[in-house]
Amino acid sequence: CGIEPLQSEEQLHLEGVLMHHCIGSFAYDIAFNKYLYAYHVKSPSNEEATVLIGRPNLTWRIIEINGYANTPVSEETHKFVKDWLQQHTDNLY
Repeated sequence: CGIEPLQSEEQLHLEGVLMHHCIGSFAYDIAFNKYLYAYHVKSPSNEEATVLIGRPNLTWRIIEINGYANTPVSEETHKFVKDWLQQHTDNLY
């Protein structure tokens, strides 16, 4: 399990292909915006998801989190990401 950053246009495009959703369309926004980041998530239950994290009002929050083909994630995965975000907000790049 873990949460890995998607830092390049290539990584974002590949994530969109593998997860069958449109995260790749955020590549420009993520590349040129210091307050928007994307991550690949593998929860303790092995559920995979993509999360978009932003800071629209100086507070980091989950903008969007989706599983394969934009399916909703389980409460467990959502809590896993939320807990991770609370622990790492000072270390986001």
